[in-house]
Amino acid sequence: MVLKKPISDEGLMAWLAFTVVFMLIVFDRDFGNIYIAIGVSWLFFYIYDKFVINKKISYPVEKNVKGRGRDFVVALFWYAIILVSTAIIANLFAPDLLSTFSVVEVIKTYSADFYQATKPALRDSVILMVFGWGILIPIAETSLFNGKFFEFIYDKTKKKTILTMIALFMIVGAVAALYHLTSKASSSFALMVTFIFFSVSAFIVWKKGDLRTAIYLHIINNIMAVLSPIIFGWFKLHNVQNYKKTTGGQETWQKK
Repeated sequence: MVLKKPISDEGLMAWLAFTVVFMLIVFDRDFGNIYIAIGVSWLFFYIYDKFVINKKISYPVEKNVKGRGRDFVVALFWYAIILVSTAIIANLFAPDLLSTFSVVEVIKTYSADFYQATKPALRDSVILMVFGWGILIPIAETSLFNGKFFEFIYDKTKKKTILTMIALFMIVGAVAALYHLTSKASSSFALMVTFIFFSVSAFIVWKKGDLRTAIYLHIINNIMAVLSPIIFGWFKLHNVQNYKKTTGGQETWQKK
């Protein structure tokens, strides 16, 4: 079914509520609490924008229904840019995070973090992994960090210079990374990717004026992380090869 009208804030609110319930049921409670915090934060900014101030800037999910296919292609371009940028930055500043300098290694390492942060019951279902990580989470997170939060700090910034805009993009990335400390199991690589990803997404939203391309980008990124082990044969969902289970309490997956 193709939506013939732009998605409204009220529709997005219903989506966030469903996301929270899904995360609490399918993921564990601690992980679900992160998305309760995201939902409450989004609601705070929504109420603040709607009833407290007459905001000067608004980034809806989409301005209109035209150009959805074009925006998806643009999102693919930005996905490639982020992969290359992440590989370069990791190689320059944290070479120990990647075993080899390659875009494939970026996807592989980030994918391992996804499966590390996921309960075994969910890992066994490709459909739930794609639906949860690939659709629900991207829309929820993008709407908060690159939507309501970015609107808020942008509106509060009086002088919009190049340096201040770069600072705003980086603030969005930093706040998103802080939210992901638990969901990405405190992995340094995952947090670095999160920072880069949301910083770039904030720039995209600022340039385009809505969230659609950034949401597509997030969906592409997460679905690739979920499906790449299957597509490229790195390991099977039911019988993880190439990774070993470590002892000491919390379940983690590390490369051999």
